[in-house]
Amino acid sequence: MSKILCVFLLVFVAASVSARIVDSYSFLKDNADYAALTYAVRHEGDLNTSMSLFNKIQKDNLDTYSEEMNTVLKVKASTILARFLVKEVKPEMKTEAEMILAEARRKIASLKKDSFFRLTLDADIDSICFLADRTDLSKGINSSQNINKAFKKYPEEITSILLKANSLLFAPGFAGGDIGKACNMFLSLMRDHSSDMSNWDLASLYSGIGIACYKLKDYPNAKAYLSNAKSMYPVDSEIDSYLEKQERS
Repeated sequence: MSKILCVFLLVFVAASVSARIVDSYSFLKDNADYAALTYAVRHEGDLNTSMSLFNKIQKDNLDTYSEEMNTVLKVKASTILARFLVKEVKPEMKTEAEMILAEARRKIASLKKDSFFRLTLDADIDSICFLADRTDLSKGINSSQNINKAFKKYPEEITSILLKANSLLFAPGFAGGDIGKACNMFLSLMRDHSSDMSNWDLASLYSGIGIACYKLKDYPNAKAYLSNAKSMYPVDSEIDSYLEKQERS
């Protein structure tokens, strides 16, 4: 499939993403410790600095934040670090990641059931648990169910859209996967709302488009988007893997 594919989708894709987009996680962009943790994990791959920043976030309770916001900050820091320990650190630190996620799950129990934060954080925790143990299919199923609930109840949220698009991208066809639909969602979000997104969400968006293009055999655009994502956050073994596949295609 030629390079025209993603250009065509970008220009003519139907408006599958709501015109009224919000980002309830946007307060994290202004949190210096969270931004530093994201940089340490995804840009530097620095385990010691990451652990230090994570512990600081877990101890602090910011007066400027509500109880809910403090909880969300701590849990998001937990999922960032746990994913790093499972996916990027060698040798893997799965036991440590499991302990971090178990504590994060206790924290989100205080959040309202079926709230946006509860659904998306639950989905994230379960996805990392499944990444750590691919034989635990229940975690993958739970993550998918919470993603679907979040997208149905909160379709205007950037995180709901990204989670749903990624679910469509990686799920097999018999389980509801749809690469073309995923690509459309990513491209629509990029076209209309990329200026509203945090750097980490934007990098995830580029990565999703790149992987979708690769799966659709649009290799030039796959390389361009994946390279863009990697330039923002170099520590990502999945992007490295797809760039290597692209070079061999």
